[in-house]
Amino acid sequence: MVCLTAFLLPFAWLIEFAQQFSLFVFELLQATGGILNVKWVHNGIVTTGHYCTAQGLVAQIGELGVSLIILVCSPLLMCLRLGLADIRLISFSPSTHS
Repeated sequence: MVCLTAFLLPFAWLIEFAQQFSLFVFELLQATGGILNVKWVHNGIVTTGHYCTAQGLVAQIGELGVSLIILVCSPLLMCLRLGLADIRLISFSPSTHS
């Protein structure tokens, strides 16, 4: 059985770096959305407006990004788990062999 992500294995190091960096950025956005709750705690009330909309947008983009990154990582991890991909081909540096 051929793994669907097998054609991506020569570029796995680049894909892995992009996933890790993207996951970090989206986690930062998600955390920023949570940190913005300080205003609501200080005021003691949640009101609608531009601040509320911006906070919701930042938090939702972060949550969506994290979930999409996990969705993208899952097929490769499943291929590794089932033995359909070789772990030696996945590294953070370009492969020197063809």
